[in-house]
Amino acid sequence: MKILFGIRMTLMLIISVGAFNSCKKSTIDFEQKESTFTINEAKNWFDNNQRSRSVKKTGNSTFIDELNWEKMFLKSDINFSTIEIPARISNRFYPSFSNKSSSEICTKFLLLKDKKNDKIVPVLMNIIGSNKIERTDFHYGEVSQGFTGSIIYTNMNSGKILNGWNYENGKIISSITESKDAQSTCTEVSLNWFLEICYYYTDGSFAYCDPPEFIGTTTNVSCTVSGSGGGGVTNYPDPTNACNNQLQSFSNAGNSTNELQSSMTTSNDGTDWNVTYSWKIYKALFWKLVSTENASLRKVNYPNGYNRWEFQSFTHGSINSSGFVAGGSRSFNELGNTINMSPTGMSVWMNINYTVTHTLISEMCPGAPSLTVNHNSQLIFYAPNSQQ
Repeated sequence: MKILFGIRMTLMLIISVGAFNSCKKSTIDFEQKESTFTINEAKNWFDNNQRSRSVKKTGNSTFIDELNWEKMFLKSDINFSTIEIPARISNRFYPSFSNKSSSEICTKFLLLKDKKNDKIVPVLMNIIGSNKIERTDFHYGEVSQGFTGSIIYTNMNSGKILNGWNYENGKIISSITESKDAQSTCTEVSLNWFLEICYYYTDGSFAYCDPPEFIGTTTNVSCTVSGSGGGGVTNYPDPTNACNNQLQSFSNAGNSTNELQSSMTTSNDGTDWNVTYSWKIYKALFWKLVSTENASLRKVNYPNGYNRWEFQSFTHGSINSSGFVAGGSRSFNELGNTINMSPTGMSVWMNINYTVTHTLISEMCPGAPSLTVNHNSQLIFYAPNSQQ
């Protein structure tokens, strides 16, 4: 009897994964290209870096079930020596331009060794096609002549899009980046991100996958270019200032907001009304801070039969975080708040001061550097009026 096992993570990891079943099964023979990247070097790096993160199973780690080292593919270009390794991962976090099924999107696991500084980086090659993807038609820097679709490269640990390419009949027609190139014709494009969780039997054979879950949308830039062939990673940052730039970019992904999300009645006897308000004070991609406040209102009777609800008290409750963080972690610290009720009791102005600390997890930045940023959020709460 086969025993089924699977790994489900309540926090979305930063991973996009090249599961064995994320593309149609194939037999990729080992192919040696001109390269300064050896197999033993790649294995040692993986055992000392990625595997240790897998064992810890932290909220921002990549869990790799298995790598097939016997079926690897080596390639070298002007920037990198690359080893492509078939990988089986239980969680697959992948991009799509629409609601494409996972069978139309193939993710491959790559290790890139930078020729400038010998830095080794885990990268995911996400292939988005119009039809079911054949794994044997693609390698790093190589696509089939008839391919129409996109290839997007992401850093597996940070989730950051490095760059990508759009193809028509095997030829590059435009690039995909996070910033606009002034010398090209560029337009904004939206990428939808999905989480697919798969399960395997203890003998390693595939069992099934849960339906992909929509996680969120990011906005990127597509710029018209011309060319042919594969198109590889060209947007990897210079290591001399990459750590500071990456940390600043990680921090800039968030900002303070003032969005009222809900008002929930806790009691109402027709004269006294108790309400709990929830409002979003901060958002960073798929992570947010929500503050709750407690208010007491009373219906006041005026001449000529005019009645209205007026605030009697307004107190701060708490701030809570929710969602997941790709590429590191975020925490907050509340510094204080100010509450001003209008003399008429018809409105309450509130200001909250807090900090958000961004901690980067990246192979380029040892020691998990962090950056703390001060924020404040303001909102006016209005009492509802009624006339009887």
